Amino acid sequence: IYPSDIKEVNGGVSCRVFTLYNGKVYHNQFVLLETPTAYLWIQFVATPETYAVNLPKFDAFMKGFSILEQ
Repeated sequence: IYPSDIKEVNGGVSCRVFTLYNGKVYHNQFVLLETPTAYLWIQFVATPETYAVNLPKFDAFMKGFSILEQ
């Protein structure tokens, strides 16, 4: 991972990485968020064929995601 791959998001950081499992490459988008009481790890995984199609859905999910105050 290069420092330029890590992007700041509201409350944390996001990074795209690639993993290899059973001989197949997967595209991953990780989001690490910090709250007053915990860290949240949110992971999106897709095949190379479906990443571009499904990433906007993940982005929409993240835009609607919020941490509720207690």
